[in-house]
Amino acid sequence: MHMDLAKKSKFKKLSSSEQNKFLIRLTRLLEQDYSLIDALNAMKWNATWKEQINHLMGALKRGKSIDDALQQAKFDNKVVSFLYFANAHGNMSKALKQSIQLIEQNNQLWIKFKQAIRYPVVLFLLFISLLYFIKSYVFPAFMQLFASTAYVSNITLLALQIIQLFFHALIIGTLLIALTSLTWLLMQRHCNVETIITIYQRLPIMRLFAQTYTTFLFTLHLSSLLQSGLSLKRSLTVLTQQSHYQIIRYYSNMLIDHLAGGLSIEHILPSLHLLAPDLETIFFKNNNVEELAKDMRGFADHLLEQMQNKTKKIIAWIQPTFFVMMATSIIFIYMSLLYPMFQLIQTI
Repeated sequence: MHMDLAKKSKFKKLSSSEQNKFLIRLTRLLEQDYSLIDALNAMKWNATWKEQINHLMGALKRGKSIDDALQQAKFDNKVVSFLYFANAHGNMSKALKQSIQLIEQNNQLWIKFKQAIRYPVVLFLLFISLLYFIKSYVFPAFMQLFASTAYVSNITLLALQIIQLFFHALIIGTLLIALTSLTWLLMQRHCNVETIITIYQRLPIMRLFAQTYTTFLFTLHLSSLLQSGLSLKRSLTVLTQQSHYQIIRYYSNMLIDHLAGGLSIEHILPSLHLLAPDLETIFFKNNNVEELAKDMRGFADHLLEQMQNKTKKIIAWIQPTFFVMMATSIIFIYMSLLYPMFQLIQTI
């Protein structure tokens, strides 16, 4: 029996696009007044989802919450977090729609990114192969040819040194990226949240990204909780009880502690460096919970659009930048081979 349960728990994780289709279908059924269990039963016709649905239904019948069940079924962490907050504000359809929107936008950006780097990656691999061939066979042959004459090609020697330097830099850079990525993953698992925040603050590019993304999640989830009728204090308490976003939980605890000490929220926010300064204006402007929720939702939409636009700009610059670098390198290599040949011919 234990072996059967173990086998059932080991199923293939749905792809991001397949998770999105699953959530869209579930949302439509819930909007047609299906209960959650009935909606899942109605979705069993799709063989791709059958194992996940059986797992979800089993977890729900054992008393697990929908977010716990989805986490066990290996759904995207963003989906799990949205459904956690749905338990607090009671609007599952809204939470599903928000998670669907985020996943769709992430998928679209990921597809554009893959399309943007596909040809550069192929060309880069071919270019590396060409450089290796030139370094290992062509330049040595040229050096032997020049050794038999009185002519010395400084440009060929320079090109050979640059290519050797490039290969060494490529190897060292790859090792550094791999080591840095591994170290960062280990630090996120084992370091406390204060250390992670400090690291973000000291790295400008990471700080900008972390501030925008943290503010987006904070305003999005807080606005949903406020719109459900919860007070600001109760909404912040819900944020402290979740385990999906450490920084938001940490900041929410700080906000509650300072509010309990009699400080106003707009005076606390400047000390929370990974929340955008614009939040101070939003809190200062709104004493009414409904207006606060509305402005926060609008600000969350603005941040999401801002992140998308910046990502699209970066993607748009990938191909032209790479092609210019490739063209410059090829022209340099071509000149390092052709120019010495002309010079050598003139000495004969």
